[in-house]
Amino acid sequence: MISRTWRLSAFLLALVAAGAVFILKYEYENPVSSVAESIPDTALARHYFLKADSLLNWSSFDSSIAYFQKARALYEKDGNHAGQIDCQTMIAENYRYKGEYRIAADLFNKSIADGITNLGEKNSSVATAYNKLGLVQWALGKNDSALSNFEKALALRKELLGEQHVDVGW
Repeated sequence: MISRTWRLSAFLLALVAAGAVFILKYEYENPVSSVAESIPDTALARHYFLKADSLLNWSSFDSSIAYFQKARALYEKDGNHAGQIDCQTMIAENYRYKGEYRIAADLFNKSIADGITNLGEKNSSVATAYNKLGLVQWALGKNDSALSNFEKALALRKELLGEQHVDVGW
């Protein structure tokens, strides 16, 4: 004979399982908007940016580019020019890591032009793009152009951050 406790336990377990099936079926048929849609676009853009940066560090370049593009679109929607330019620069950085220097150079130049147009020449996003463009030019053997861009980046960083700041020397 089955004990009363066991029958109650089996009944409750069946009830929980049926509830779980119902919830899963409901979620499948009526998907709740993703968690991503419930947070502000700028927070989601930052999440995408950080994920893309992590993927870049793991040499998952195509995935990294895709997430930087998602972040850039959200920053653009929000009117965040600095975020857009930083994403553009990091997309270019992916191409630099892939050894696709011509594409990287074009994208770094676009970041510089967009940065100057939307943020003014004196900002850290432009300084970063100048520095990374210098790295591309150096890899292509264009040492004079590389040196010029390194000097522009250094001058901007010194002006923006001060001579003693840790980010001035890199």
